[in-house]
Amino acid sequence: MKKIIFLGFLLVICFTNYAQKCNDVDLDTLHGKWIYIKNDPSTNESKSDILKQKQYMDGVNELVRKNINWVPVGGDIGYDIVWRGEGRRPTQLKKITSTFYSNFEFKQFSCLHGKIVHSEVADFFTTLFNDLPFEFDHSFYSPGPNSTDADVDPMTDMYTLLQWLPVVRDGYFDYIQDHVDGTGNNATGYVYRYRTIVKPGKLPYLLMSKKEFYEKWKIKHKIEIENIEVGKKRFREGLAGRDQLTAILKQQDQYIGIYQNYINKIDGILKNKTAEELSKPAFEGEQEGEYFESVEATVYKAYIVKPNYAYYNYNLNNKSSPQVITCYMRYGTGKNDQGTRVYADAGFYKALEDMKIFDLLAEKLSPLIVQ
Repeated sequence: MKKIIFLGFLLVICFTNYAQKCNDVDLDTLHGKWIYIKNDPSTNESKSDILKQKQYMDGVNELVRKNINWVPVGGDIGYDIVWRGEGRRPTQLKKITSTFYSNFEFKQFSCLHGKIVHSEVADFFTTLFNDLPFEFDHSFYSPGPNSTDADVDPMTDMYTLLQWLPVVRDGYFDYIQDHVDGTGNNATGYVYRYRTIVKPGKLPYLLMSKKEFYEKWKIKHKIEIENIEVGKKRFREGLAGRDQLTAILKQQDQYIGIYQNYINKIDGILKNKTAEELSKPAFEGEQEGEYFESVEATVYKAYIVKPNYAYYNYNLNNKSSPQVITCYMRYGTGKNDQGTRVYADAGFYKALEDMKIFDLLAEKLSPLIVQ
């Protein structure tokens, strides 16, 4: 009986201390632990492919845990392996590569009704197989008036906009991106740092030339005019004899005039600029018939970047084989979503920096890249 009373007394003390830590002690000093998060494969690939992918991702997780010299403070470290959705990957790349990644995320402690819980993930470190640090989220594809649903695949002729270009080294390139969520006191700043391991002397992306950009947009503008003309015909048929028809047709003609003006300006540039001038990198905004000498001269300050399909090996039997590997980390630079507490995960970021995580993985993972 005395033993039972004594054990009960200890439990009361433990729970009291736990509550006090949540309410009275700075959570940023509370030690955490490593937590494995199990994910089931959300993919239709074969068991052998999934097993191969898991081996790659487990290898990365083991490498990071073995080399990091840090005990989590202010939160726990969750680590897992994830089968990534296809996202905005071009159709051509979906056919030949599978994407998957290993992930470490700092799960910061916070208080909720007197209990310690995990707040929204602030920092993480991810190793992504067969994908790049940026998505190709724009398409040149425009369905014309005679297109059918079977014709529509906006994921074929893709590109993206980059405000900063990657720094290219031999066998990899580095890329940094700043991002802010929210405004005012609730604004949360993040920095994304990427290192993408590639085939030596090759890159999986290309800067698009002005000439190619102009020619693609000239086609898009012409298709827009064709679509408007078809729409005008439908308006005439559906609104025949109605007062609003004249105003609607006038508005449609104004739209045609805008697109035709873009085409005329582009034709002038293609005719008057030299081959050297047209071979320079294209910038966002030039689709309206402008010509910018540098990205600083533009309003949007963005380069046009497209996939380099010639980089990839299309003859591999296994889509899981790494053709490119992107390692990246996100770390917070501001307050949390309550605007009251600085992130406690600076130690996690510092520990990754101290172990030279990018250099380590570039060295260890480079041999996995298939040629």
